[in-house]
Amino acid sequence: MSAAENTEAAREFLQLALVEGEPELAVSRFFGPTYTQHSPGLADGADAFVEFAHRLHGENPGLRLEICRTFAEGDLVALHTRVLGLGEGEHAAVDMYRFDAAGKIVEHWEVIQPVPADAANENGMF
Repeated sequence: MSAAENTEAAREFLQLALVEGEPELAVSRFFGPTYTQHSPGLADGADAFVEFAHRLHGENPGLRLEICRTFAEGDLVALHTRVLGLGEGEHAAVDMYRFDAAGKIVEHWEVIQPVPADAANENGMF
């Protein structure tokens, strides 16, 4: 699959799984035969992701994602995202996915942090 196709798949996956609250459908469409998770709070595998996504959606029914930037190189796609409706305030996140040759997600990394009210510069996080 092309980097552009993988980027679109990553965007659709996040929207379906986390915003629309349909992680089983997202996993069936976008996950490969294995799923390696690098987020320290989550176990490997589709079942752990589905459980997490249901919990996240249930605790944050107004969750919204605004994808500000995408980066793709080879089999890797990164999404720089504004996260709204996750507890108090907004958050900045970067999710990175590795795709297999069939265009399925097989690996995930993420970093996320709250957007502070005050910053040492006026550049913003997005």
